[in-house]
Amino acid sequence: MRKMVILLLSLILALSSCASYTVQNGLESITVPSSFIPEPTSIAGIKALDEEKAREEARLEEERKAAEEEEARLEAQKRHEAELVAQAQAALESGIEQARRRNPYPEDLSSLTFPHVYRPVDTQERLDPDFTRLDVMLLNLGNTVLDDDTVSRIRNATNGIGLEFIFVTGALENQITYITAMGMDAVTLETGSIIFTTILENASASAASFSPAEGKTLDLIVFDAQDDMILSEDLDIEAWKAYLKEKSGETIAAIDRALSSSSASSRILAISSAEPSSQDWTIFTPYDYRDNTSWPVSEHLDASFSDSYRATHFSEEVDTGVTLSAGRIHERLDRLYSQGLMEVSSSTMAIPGLSDAEAQRYAVVATYILP
Repeated sequence: MRKMVILLLSLILALSSCASYTVQNGLESITVPSSFIPEPTSIAGIKALDEEKAREEARLEEERKAAEEEEARLEAQKRHEAELVAQAQAALESGIEQARRRNPYPEDLSSLTFPHVYRPVDTQERLDPDFTRLDVMLLNLGNTVLDDDTVSRIRNATNGIGLEFIFVTGALENQITYITAMGMDAVTLETGSIIFTTILENASASAASFSPAEGKTLDLIVFDAQDDMILSEDLDIEAWKAYLKEKSGETIAAIDRALSSSSASSRILAISSAEPSSQDWTIFTPYDYRDNTSWPVSEHLDASFSDSYRATHFSEEVDTGVTLSAGRIHERLDRLYSQGLMEVSSSTMAIPGLSDAEAQRYAVVATYILP
């Protein structure tokens, strides 16, 4: 009996020892992650967790908005840079187009082709269509090349006096130097140039068509036929007369060719002629070398055009209208003729740099009404 009790106690002790070892070892084998946060079971814990989630969502939303704003900023910057590039390109193209429109004269004038339209201003002025008044000038710069100071004096005398058209004759170099000094739009033809402020419709090598007022067209022709023989100090009058009459047929044919490219009913012809006018040459004028001479060029033009100076002055005896005084010769060689216009007035104008030179030249100014 005693042995059985001892055996039972030993068994109980053994089982107890075994159970204690197994639980302890089991607990030691369980690991819990250090980041593990047990779900709260209290209301305060749940509220704290919700607040933490809300803060995290708000932070993420702010980051998303910041990313969107940065993306929008970068996109706007790209658009701005693209706009700047487009503006620069447009400015470049505009500059190129302006340069083309300006159409400067070539340095080598022998390469100049006609007509040549020079447009530093690109004016598109329109006059009153009900009462269209035109003020024009014929300016003969002569065939002797002028220096810059002389051109500057001429420019100062003729700039800003309210002219719709300035006809320019003389050496081509003089014409272009004067035109560029004036800084106005001009068209250069084979035998002269026309400075203008109104709308140029088209041009040929010898004539230009303008639209100064709505529904009105005006053709302008400029013709340079001057000859420097007249400037000779010992000019033989009879030899000079014979020489000009011998050339007159050729001059008339050239004038007719120039006029043939014009078809408007209203026209102005500006001519710097080598020949005087038959209307000026009578024995009653103040110049003793004149007689009753018939000059072919002026008579040819008088048959179809109106001589503006003679149409607006009393007589050749008192209103001589001389445009060139050289030695003993005093002649109205620069003349304006018109068709289809009303002549209002015409006069000569002294021009510093020209009228005070050895061979004195005077400009012709006229006013017309274009019907």
